[in-house]
Amino acid sequence: MELNLRILQNETNFKDVEKKIFRIVCKQAQTALKKLLEDIDQAIMENRDKDKFKLKDIKKRTIDTLFGEVTIERRYYKDSNDEFRFLLDEYLNLPANERQSPALKEIALDLVQELPYRKAADKIDNILETSASHTAIFNWVQREGEKLSKEAETKQLDFFRDGLIPDDKDEDRKEIEHLFVEADGIHIPLQNDEKEKGELKLGMSYQGWEKRHPMSDEYNLTGKKYYGGVFSSDEFWKETAAEMYEDYAFSNGSISVLCGDGAEWITTGNEYIPQGQVRFLDEYHLNQKFFRKLGRSEFVPKLLDNIEENDIDKLRENLKKARQYRHKEKDKKKVDQLKKYLLKNWEFIRDKKQKQKKENLGLPEEIRGSGSNGI
Repeated sequence: MELNLRILQNETNFKDVEKKIFRIVCKQAQTALKKLLEDIDQAIMENRDKDKFKLKDIKKRTIDTLFGEVTIERRYYKDSNDEFRFLLDEYLNLPANERQSPALKEIALDLVQELPYRKAADKIDNILETSASHTAIFNWVQREGEKLSKEAETKQLDFFRDGLIPDDKDEDRKEIEHLFVEADGIHIPLQNDEKEKGELKLGMSYQGWEKRHPMSDEYNLTGKKYYGGVFSSDEFWKETAAEMYEDYAFSNGSISVLCGDGAEWITTGNEYIPQGQVRFLDEYHLNQKFFRKLGRSEFVPKLLDNIEENDIDKLRENLKKARQYRHKEKDKKKVDQLKKYLLKNWEFIRDKKQKQKKENLGLPEEIRGSGSNGI
């Protein structure tokens, strides 16, 4: 009761009371954790192999936890190989030379998926009774990225070099009939070089789509998974395919459908993805290309009709008229670029021929993707 009265004294709103109680609870948690860790250290000291581990000293270690800074004293040993070891740290799997606790790092890594490093650090500082600098968070992300990269490289070598495909009986692998894959690239400045750019290759796979609710005209993609990195085309698709084989069990009847903007590196994906049989030029990029090259020209609906009717001769004719209609050389060049793009990707555009192909392969009548802009 006395504690309750002290907390409530001079406070007139729930928010301030809540914050006071949170700070008090965090202080108590710090004390409890310190005692627990030092008790464990004492138990390790009493039960260790005394011939193997010689006690040398006691050293302090400070850890930033979810509820604030905790400083402990734990014992330092020399083993039979003349190596110095903190047995408490090893017992708890606490990485050496890291101040932040694993749980705090996990929260920070989750935050930087949505926020810049500095804002993630500020969010931790404002919500929890602890802090983490944006530089520290950046370093965690880099180390975690290196770890994941090594794991992905191992999976890739297992499959493409050694031919090791995960067991179909693995319960974690889902049997799949259709897998839809979208890919796109974004050019970004490379670190420490403002002029040089690299292409961030991004991919997304999904198993299908469902209405947001029974009466909705809008759909959500189901079973989404993401892939990405600054790789060569081959490395991107090898890593992506290795992940797919780990997640899904493909049969001879399975079909993977690849959608993209027609870039060469995306086209090569069909050589790598499991059961890759179909590639479509998605409508998002097609419409984007029309808008960028022709704007709101009266020729746009005519060209779209030509595509729908699978009439390539009429398409060429209307592109020729669209070019003649333009007076500036730069505008004529845009029409030439559009013509080159359409003819290069003609067989992949969703025309009647492709719709028939979908029916023959047992695919849904309408493929509802994100159009790669959702990546």
